[in-house]
Amino acid sequence: MKISIAWLAATLLALPASAQQHAEHGQRAPHRPMMMRMHADSSHGGTGMPLMMEMHVYSPAHLLDRRETLSLTDQQVQRFTQLQTEFQAAHERARQEAEEHVRQAQQAWVGGDANGVATHVRAGMEAMQQAHLAMVTASTAVRAALTAEQRARVQGWTDAMRMHGHHGGMDHRRHHGGT
Repeated sequence: MKISIAWLAATLLALPASAQQHAEHGQRAPHRPMMMRMHADSSHGGTGMPLMMEMHVYSPAHLLDRRETLSLTDQQVQRFTQLQTEFQAAHERARQEAEEHVRQAQQAWVGGDANGVATHVRAGMEAMQQAHLAMVTASTAVRAALTAEQRARVQGWTDAMRMHGHHGGMDHRRHHGGT
């Protein structure tokens, strides 16, 4: 059985009812973990674009797809390709580990083993954190390797996404004169 990261996230990171009520009313639930706040809240200057979404814009694959628009150097392409390979490997390891813990948590649930469920849910969440950290590390390294001009162009994309209320799926090349 193949389990998606999205399903896993929903399964392992389901919010308590009180946190959902806070979110429905636009309030931050103070007890939510930092990674969840980074997903749910406006983390970048009050503009409405969550930090994790912005990090996706700086992902190695995303910027490699726009290498001509950004005028990436051969050295940048090589570095971003290496970072993408490392990210994919770390993400896949974390996904497989998380899937295994979901299976084990399901077995513990069926067997009525509350401690086993809790143990495997925690371990699955830790594996998901490792996947997030791999993305954060790769995106941060990519952003640091861009020139000021390249960063400004990518920042323009994220600003446009915020302005238009898009958090993904926008074709930056069409909207920003790229190829």
